[in-house]
Amino acid sequence: MLSFNIIIVDDHPVVAIALESLLRDHPRVNSISVFSHAETAVKHIVKHEQSRRCIVILDIDMPGVNGLDMLRLLPKGLHRTSPVTMIYTGLKTLETEVNALRAGASGFVTKEVGAEGFLGAFESICNGRSFFSDEAVHIALSGCNNPDQQKIARLTPREYLIAKRLANGESPKDIADSLFISTKTVSAHKSNLLNKLEIDNIAQLINIFQDMH
Repeated sequence: MLSFNIIIVDDHPVVAIALESLLRDHPRVNSISVFSHAETAVKHIVKHEQSRRCIVILDIDMPGVNGLDMLRLLPKGLHRTSPVTMIYTGLKTLETEVNALRAGASGFVTKEVGAEGFLGAFESICNGRSFFSDEAVHIALSGCNNPDQQKIARLTPREYLIAKRLANGESPKDIADSLFISTKTVSAHKSNLLNKLEIDNIAQLINIFQDMH
């Protein structure tokens, strides 16, 4: 059973302390580091976590660099060892959840859920699965405005996440390392998603994602 270093990024000390207490004795947790600013957390991850498996539990509404901006910064700074990110926020709109999914998060949990709900999402992410509402996934996959982009809606949530990372320039091995799955599994997803999108290569995939923004 894989275990992880946990990075909590939240500018509310009470929330950070509560999360640390909840996860301290969890069997999937090696260590916990807490940061109140996204910039400091990114620097720590780049410097200390690049060779380790880590999960970032991240608030969105923070001063300076917000959580969604931090999500976009992480792959560029970390390359092969991008951490898995779990949004934990007081913002409850579906639009916020969709934006987190599109930005590359692996899961989205609001702060109104209890400990059991949070731990259920955490376990899903530890096991390499994404955690989003069906509504957010549907909007993220179908919110396109041309025939090529509409094909994105054919993808499963996992295929969408892998397609997004491939379009960002990550290799199958990079993605496998960060999602805690095998390179063979990523390659199978890659083959399936290219077939579903009716394209031949990653260059075409990049074009589809560029057209979505």
